[in-house]
Amino acid sequence: MKLLYWNARGVANASTCQVIARMVRSHHPFMLCLLEPFVSLSSIKPSMWRALRLFPVATNDRGSQEPNLWLLCHVDVTPIVLSVTNQQLTVSCILDSVSCTIAYVCAKTTVVARHQLWYDLAYVKSFFVNGPWAIIGDFNCVLGAYVYANSCSEFQMMSSVCELVHLPTKGLSYTRGCGVHR
Repeated sequence: MKLLYWNARGVANASTCQVIARMVRSHHPFMLCLLEPFVSLSSIKPSMWRALRLFPVATNDRGSQEPNLWLLCHVDVTPIVLSVTNQQLTVSCILDSVSCTIAYVCAKTTVVARHQLWYDLAYVKSFFVNGPWAIIGDFNCVLGAYVYANSCSEFQMMSSVCELVHLPTKGLSYTRGCGVHR
C-alpha cells in the first residue's frame, strides 16, 4: 500500500503539475493527498488525473476559503468518505485486501483550533475505526521540543487516545528547502 502526501503549493502551475505527475508515475500511490494547493480542484484539468489513473475523492471543508486538502485515489481503489472537517478528511477503503481507515490532516496553527482537530480525530476513532488506521499529515506541532512542552503533551495525549504508533518519516526530496528541480 502506497500513500503519497505532499505540500503542493501552487498546484495550478505547469511545473508543479509535472512534478506531481512524475511522483505519481514513479511511486504508483493508491492515494494522493495534496496539501495547500491554494486553488479549487476544478482548476486542474480532469485529463491530468485520468492520465495518472487517479480520480478526485474529497476535499476538506473550509467554508468560504479554498480547500487545503485534496484527496485523489487510484481508479482501482473504492474509498468511502467517513468524515470531513476544516482540518481533516477521513476515508475507509480496502487496500491490499485489508479494510483500513486513513485520515489526512492539515492542522491549524492555533492551540484552540488544534483542540478541535484532536476532538474530531478521537470521534473518528470512536465511531469509524474497526481495524488498522493511519493519520497522515501536517499537525503543525512537535513531539519532543522542551520549548513546546504543553503542545507536545497535548499531541501525545491525542496520539494515545487514538492509539497511534509514530513512524519515522522519510522523504524531504520534494520540499522547498531541498531544491525541487523544475
